Amino acid sequence: MKRNTQLMLLIASTAIIASCGGSNKDNETMEETQNTTTTEEATSAPVTIDVQKSMVTWKGVMLGVKYHEGTVQLKEASLTLNGDQVESGSFIIDLTTIQPTDDNYNPKEGYSQEKLVGHLSSADFFDVANHPTASFKINEGSTGMLTIRGNTHEESITDIKVERNDNMVTVSGKVVFDRQKYDVSWASPMKDMVLSDEITINVKLTGTL
Repeated sequence: MKRNTQLMLLIASTAIIASCGGSNKDNETMEETQNTTTTEEATSAPVTIDVQKSMVTWKGVMLGVKYHEGTVQLKEASLTLNGDQVESGSFIIDLTTIQPTDDNYNPKEGYSQEKLVGHLSSADFFDVANHPTASFKINEGSTGMLTIRGNTHEESITDIKVERNDNMVTVSGKVVFDRQKYDVSWASPMKDMVLSDEITINVKLTGTL
């Protein structure tokens, strides 16, 4: 009787050990599957940007109350996503396409949109004749390197938004930079004091995966 009891205990112990071993194996398989899925989801995905459908807007404030804003066209752009995060990218702005869209002008007093474009394109500001483009290279995260008039500085990107609709992708963000760091200023200190140092750029890149 004692031997039968010991034999039954041995069989039961073996069954329990086998059961535990199977459970661990199942858990390991599940973890491997989850890890594989996570890896697949984190794959980098390049986006083909359509510069015609993309948009860049700008805004500058004068005396804290009056402002000018407008658009400027992209010359080229690239973008890579990692899930719903921006992994890398860059874009080049064509400064020869500066176009004001606000109504804060008085042509009768000699102040028109054309005159503003002349100011912005002059050697005091963006010096378009010698520097027809500006560029931005996106770092991993929420910063990037902005280059204007040959000057390059790191700037923060805020209000980042990634939208997907099937294979269509739209990524938008905002950059506010100090124009003085890029030698964008009037030669006359009195005139320069009228314009805020902060210039805002809003970028919307549209493309396909």
